[in-house]
Amino acid sequence: MASKQPEDSTYELLRYGETSGVPTPEEPEQGIRSFIWHSPSITIVFGIGTAFAVGCVVFTQWLGTQKFVCPDWALDCSVSEFLADVVAHLGQVQGIITAVYSASVAMMAYATFQVAETTLWPALTMRTFSLGDMDHYLALTRGSLAASPRALWQARGLGPVAVLLIATVIAILQLTSSIFVGHVYSVTNVTTTYFSNHSDGGGMGLSFDGFQMNPPGMLPGAAGDAVSIYTSWANGLSSEPMPEQRNFIIDRANLSAVGAFSAHAIEKHTTISCSATPINITSEYADMFTVQVNMSATDLWIRQQPLLSLWVDRWKNLSDARAVTTMMFAAINGTIEGGHRNGPSEVMLELGYTEGVSSLACDIDVELKDSVVCTMKDPSKCPPPSMTLSKLESLGQPCSGCIPVWLAAAVEVYGVSIYGTQPMFYPTVANPGVLAPTQLGNLSAALPVAWTSVSTAPTSYTWPQDILRNFIEVGSGALAITIMRHFPNESGILESRLPMLRIDARRSWLLLVPPALILLSVVLVAALSGVMHSKANLPNVHRGTTSEIVLNSQTEDIKSVVSEARKTSTTRATLSRLRVRYGVVAGGGAGLAREGGVSAFDKRLSSTAGFYGS
Repeated sequence: MASKQPEDSTYELLRYGETSGVPTPEEPEQGIRSFIWHSPSITIVFGIGTAFAVGCVVFTQWLGTQKFVCPDWALDCSVSEFLADVVAHLGQVQGIITAVYSASVAMMAYATFQVAETTLWPALTMRTFSLGDMDHYLALTRGSLAASPRALWQARGLGPVAVLLIATVIAILQLTSSIFVGHVYSVTNVTTTYFSNHSDGGGMGLSFDGFQMNPPGMLPGAAGDAVSIYTSWANGLSSEPMPEQRNFIIDRANLSAVGAFSAHAIEKHTTISCSATPINITSEYADMFTVQVNMSATDLWIRQQPLLSLWVDRWKNLSDARAVTTMMFAAINGTIEGGHRNGPSEVMLELGYTEGVSSLACDIDVELKDSVVCTMKDPSKCPPPSMTLSKLESLGQPCSGCIPVWLAAAVEVYGVSIYGTQPMFYPTVANPGVLAPTQLGNLSAALPVAWTSVSTAPTSYTWPQDILRNFIEVGSGALAITIMRHFPNESGILESRLPMLRIDARRSWLLLVPPALILLSVVLVAALSGVMHSKANLPNVHRGTTSEIVLNSQTEDIKSVVSEARKTSTTRATLSRLRVRYGVVAGGGAGLAREGGVSAFDKRLSSTAGFYGS
């Protein structure tokens, strides 16, 4: 018998059950769980993506807990060489994390899209789809956002719409994964805990009564240091650190660098009451005059200059930690708010000082108490004190109540004694050019400055009491700083919190949001697919691959349409508009056909009818 030539051979793909005598093989049922289990690519790719995502989160969490900067004063703080390289190249590190994280999200989303693709067949049992609609349905279930509008528009039924919406959300989520990384890796001010070493103690070695004399006596070390600090503030060369804690005897200059903290410290409670009080001028010359004071049998010398002079008239010790000091202010040819006008004398009139001398006595009551200093912005969030910065028990003073007197009279030492006369001051508000721009308008910057020259003009200044009170308080605060730099006692560890530029570790958990949403989407889509297959009486779950569509298109109805379409010049357009449905076709098999050539599955047929892979 002559054999057929290869070119004469023809093949026809038939449905099982169409050919007589050929039994329809039964395909084992495969539900959604079985489909996922027998699709290793889904579980493997999802697992790899999950591992990469977890790795990104773990690294970012670790980086967020690291301190990018260690101040010189910080204890137990170091930056490793690896961390330093990461910080120096943080932009490149962020780029690598973005690439890995985006890939991990895409791999996890692959599982959602694979499962979503299985819903094509039950969706085709509900209503007819054009072949073009099927293309968009499959494109969206494979992650194409461009197909989303038409696919959602053509979808019918709660199941298909829900699946397509989930696929759309996951497709968008893939594109936004870099935004999550960008937000997490944005360097921001993060409150960081540091530890530093500080000493308590503090004190002064000399009493004040040895200073106010002609010539002035020796200054204790703390007072000498305070002169430099106050002069810098008054001339606008620096700003007062931590002015809110001015009433505490702590080294604010050093503590201002450590951030917010809570500690035990001595607090000075100051009460200032001023009244107009005349001065007793005992002798007068063209360049100076003398006044009588209660604390000394010797008169004090005052320069005959149109400025502000001051001296301590008396003090009274009430206890080791409390004293009341009376400070006299005298404005020559000036006016002190609420002051007493003395003169003018004949000598003053000859100099053109027509205003005489305005005098004001201020009783300064200073009491020291053990307290707690907290620099938190919200006092309700103050933690327990971590150490003692100062305490009355360890405060060194040469006599009972000596330090309260020094704190009240500190402003006197900030001036300069010329030829044994009392110091003089001029107001910086009259010469704003000496102030730094950041200090203009700041009351604490409007501090009297020591006068060391000679004025030949009868200038007249007005001194508000607010300026004088501020002078006393700021001057006392400067001395409170330097007291702690002398006579140190025990040292302790201070815990503080300082805003530092670094990654916020709390944000790293945001990187778990996309993976969690994708995992949820896999569960939801799998559940929807199972429900849709059950309602359509489809026991087998399969994807909408090309081979599946080809196998289920080998029906007489589709063949006839294709045959007719080939006779026209618009074959592809005609087929794209062809509306088909999935179900039982003529002859009892399963496949795709037009509306009139297909019927719904029933439970009896669905378990055996159809092609392999249908």
